[in-house]
Amino acid sequence: MTCEAILVTGAPRSGTTPLGNLLSTIPGAFELYEPMGPTGDRRFTTRFPIPGEPGFSKQQLSDFVGDLQIPRLRFKSQRRDDHKGLSGWAARILGTRSLMTYRRARWTRDRKLLIWKDPHAIFCVPALARSGVQAVVSIRSPQAHAASFKRLGWVSSLDEIYWRYRDSFGGSSMIEHWMDRIGDTPWGSATLLWHLVHTTIVQMPDADLKSTILFNLERAAADEIEAYEDLFQSLGHEFPFEARQRLESRLAKKEQANVPAAGKVHDFERTAYQANSYWRDLLNEKELQIINEINANLWSRLKEL
Repeated sequence: MTCEAILVTGAPRSGTTPLGNLLSTIPGAFELYEPMGPTGDRRFTTRFPIPGEPGFSKQQLSDFVGDLQIPRLRFKSQRRDDHKGLSGWAARILGTRSLMTYRRARWTRDRKLLIWKDPHAIFCVPALARSGVQAVVSIRSPQAHAASFKRLGWVSSLDEIYWRYRDSFGGSSMIEHWMDRIGDTPWGSATLLWHLVHTTIVQMPDADLKSTILFNLERAAADEIEAYEDLFQSLGHEFPFEARQRLESRLAKKEQANVPAAGKVHDFERTAYQANSYWRDLLNEKELQIINEINANLWSRLKEL
């Protein structure tokens, strides 16, 4: 039996996890966590698959979406290279969150709505625009996005993604100009990945773009509850009491430390304002200058949509 599907995606570190968690409070919803990711379905051997590239046709994407809606997947090894110690043991024995959400979904009887949470699917959004899958793209400011990578010390997989993207869809002079200069730094690689992801979104045909929901976390920071109420309404669902409670709990703790601990990947008690403002304490003037040079125009365009 298939069901309605909502894809929650965006650039990595753009807030897709808390967004997916809140949407999963819709009655009858079940979440599948990053089935295109490194411990997800076996069909995907490259990071951030791009429909139309060799080995991944639009028909194969359609078949995969059909399997998600059942759900029916076959998973890769659950242990990643960065799994060490207790986390490696837990992944080997219990599986990662990707596998655990799949198991939970299989045991859920009344499956009406799939919440497909997956930043690895961001380049699939244009191909899915007319497929019946509703895409919600979470957008974080380029400064907040770069600061998140810098805080965690992560370097994005841009170098591997970009050349595949260029071979299929054409290159970006902006990315190629800056890649050798800043592409090996956490904030720089994030800045260039942000540029590639959001260029893909704004270049969608107008009709397809109008059917895609862009959830701007900077706007949400002004009134988080109102922003989510509008989002649920746009999706045709009532705003669940559980989702409201979670948001109110976050907002009640808004005086907590603004900058999360260096190694903390997800903080579900952090407000949208906190997530989108701590960059001011992390990024230096030179970094901000380059981020703005690369992404200011694109960011302005996104805010107009």
